[in-house]
Amino acid sequence: MRSGDHGRSDAGTGGPPAGGQCRRGGQPQHPHLSVAGGAEQLALVIEDDGPGFPDAILADPGQPFQSDKDGAGRGLGLFLTGNVMRRLNGEMRLANLRHGAQVTLLLPTLETAA
Repeated sequence: MRSGDHGRSDAGTGGPPAGGQCRRGGQPQHPHLSVAGGAEQLALVIEDDGPGFPDAILADPGQPFQSDKDGAGRGLGLFLTGNVMRRLNGEMRLANLRHGAQVTLLLPTLETAA
């Protein structure tokens, strides 16, 4: 697989606030996106240096309304992402790193999806 590291990503919700940091629980996070592609699949890997995922989410990431954040409207992002990945014959993997969290999205290429 060839890999292209595209540094910090601000894709999605208009990007991080000034200074390139997202905040979760008062802690600054620095999201990082890398992309790798081969003949059979594309891998998008998103990492941050935040607190990581709670054990309950790692054990069953497909459940809606699981969140360690306070407030309404929380806990659907991973649920919806997992559903989209399944519809596209892809896969979502979650992991905690030594310092942060990692989400890997695996998608089949057009050649293998046909």
